[in-house]
Amino acid sequence: MAENPLVIAMENIANRRRKLQAEMAELDKMLYDLSKYSEVSIETIFKYLDDIYNNEIDETPSDGLQRISEKELEAFVIHFIQMNGPMDVDSILHLLRIHGYDAGGADKRKNLNTRLWRITKENNPISKRDDGFYIVNMPNGNGMI
Repeated sequence: MAENPLVIAMENIANRRRKLQAEMAELDKMLYDLSKYSEVSIETIFKYLDDIYNNEIDETPSDGLQRISEKELEAFVIHFIQMNGPMDVDSILHLLRIHGYDAGGADKRKNLNTRLWRITKENNPISKRDDGFYIVNMPNGNGMI
């Protein structure tokens, strides 16, 4: 005698829910580890995730973010590259956001790229590799990996 299709469907849904709950627990652990190692509060990380889910990532500074100056941006980027190694513009943009800074402009990524380009040209504290990742330049002129 065949089992009821409704029972089979409900069992499949229950199994899938268990797998998703396990995946969510693993993702939460990753977020808590990120918070621990990046020195960014878990609340800030979850707020950032909420912003992404609500498509608010490119809002203007009216969402509580403050514009970061060139000198602050330079120090910020150098600090996080020294902590995490080479970083691309998207990683830098995300870190700015979770730390409460705005890259400025309507196209935040493009504006940040321009600002980083200016920093690499002015006094050369950082440089951009061919793969698009930024590195901190050592005093002798060699890049740091």
